[in-house]
Amino acid sequence: MLFNNSFRLIVLLAFLGLSCACGKKDDGGKSSEPESADLLVCTFNIRYASAADGDNSWDKRKAAVVKFIQTRQPDVIGMQEMEKDQAVYLKAQIGGDYEIYGLGRESGKDIFSGVNYETTAAILYKKSRFSQAKKGQFWHDEGAPQSPPAKSSGRYGTWKTSHPWITTWMKLEDKNFNGRPFWVFVTHFQNNANMEGQGGQIRLLESNLHISQMAAIIGEGIGAGCQSPVVLLGDFNAVFEEQSLQTLRNVPLGYARLDAVKSGTRNNNTDNCYGQGGASIIDHTFFCGPLKALFYTVDGRNYGATYISDHYPVLTEFAYTK
Repeated sequence: MLFNNSFRLIVLLAFLGLSCACGKKDDGGKSSEPESADLLVCTFNIRYASAADGDNSWDKRKAAVVKFIQTRQPDVIGMQEMEKDQAVYLKAQIGGDYEIYGLGRESGKDIFSGVNYETTAAILYKKSRFSQAKKGQFWHDEGAPQSPPAKSSGRYGTWKTSHPWITTWMKLEDKNFNGRPFWVFVTHFQNNANMEGQGGQIRLLESNLHISQMAAIIGEGIGAGCQSPVVLLGDFNAVFEEQSLQTLRNVPLGYARLDAVKSGTRNNNTDNCYGQGGASIIDHTFFCGPLKALFYTVDGRNYGATYISDHYPVLTEFAYTK
């Protein structure tokens, strides 16, 4: 009788151990071993303040944007569509912790001293964490001009874009890692509105422009030849399958949504259109150099407003790999 009871106990314990092992999830077969993140990076289109958004207007969302930043504490944020009033408000709320930099895409002036109702692709970084070594920008047109391209017949530059799209870049030095360089590029690509089917062609030009300009600015190859940590953050107005983004991927650049070790939101839309339909995944994080994407999140939580913007913040935890 004692033998039978002992045998039953052994079988039961073996069954439970098997069940526990089978129930473990490792997100697509990737390692489930815990790793420590060194950086939290965010890309976030905050939707320009002058938009006539009614119940989703900036005044009704701005406190939620601040609460998101204070709650998640990204080390670096790439922020699209920031207007002067938004920059002034955010500086008043979080300026003790974050530096904010960007030029107005129409005037080419610092966003704090430019005109109202023009936007920028801004970089926000923690002042306690980073020192700024270099900064700059380029506009999306032939030759990557350093000032806004001229407007003619309602279009900008030789590419005939709908707006003077801009990329802001910065070389940061990470105080937590002996001043190691960390390059950040924040961009906003051509959209499809009123472009008569030309949006995709312009975005392909933009991707190729970024490939050449990033290498020239960093002073080394990107992709397989990338020696420094580099991130490219933005609202690309395109899904990953579009040729423009496949061109970036094929450099090759890492792609946080697919390359992250863990994520429960890989297939979540990054824009939300304020719940009016038509949402998709158009905000992306590319990277190269000694970086490993550990965790990718589309943050759709309520921080005090149903919609924090018409886009959700997209965050990636990275580890330095050397």
